Amino acid sequence: MESHIEQSLVTQGIISQEQLATLKLEQQRSSISLINAIRRLKFVRETVLLDFLEQKKIKPIIAQRFPLAEARQAHELLGKGGVVGKIVLVPNGAPRGMDH
Repeated sequence: MESHIEQSLVTQGIISQEQLATLKLEQQRSSISLINAIRRLKFVRETVLLDFLEQKKIKPIIAQRFPLAEARQAHELLGKGGVVGKIVLVPNGAPRGMDH
């Protein structure tokens, strides 16, 4: 029986049913722990997401960029709530601003 997380990964196209079956079989054969199986699923998901980013199939929503030196202000903004998108810390000297 698939967990809700596994089913969501397949439904959202992050991992194929075949990839999931292969990981489950590997888990059974090698007796790896559940936590290691989850780590492998996360690795596959992250790999697929990075591929989607490179292919421009997805675009992350960036609320605002802050220089690394302003990490405190970025953290305070998150603490206030209401931020839509990601707060990105960039190396000092890189462009700062809001993305839409």
